[in-house]
Amino acid sequence: MSGRDLAAEARDLDAEARRHKREERRHRMAARDAREKLAAIERECARLGITLSINSGEGTVPWPKTSSSTSIR
Repeated sequence: MSGRDLAAEARDLDAEARRHKREERRHRMAARDAREKLAAIERECARLGITLSINSGEGTVPWPKTSSSTSIR
């Protein structure tokens, strides 16, 4: 690789790193906003006497391994 090629690659990588940094900041801000909205909903539910329970659901429970769900190779 020539010096120009290396410099061009370095600029591209730097731009990619800066782009990821901006995206990371946007995600943090979006998560903070979501937590604030959830807190407002929880306060309104409490005011109305409603119990709010957030359940992640069955999707987070791993399937039990049975002889029919596993294979031996």
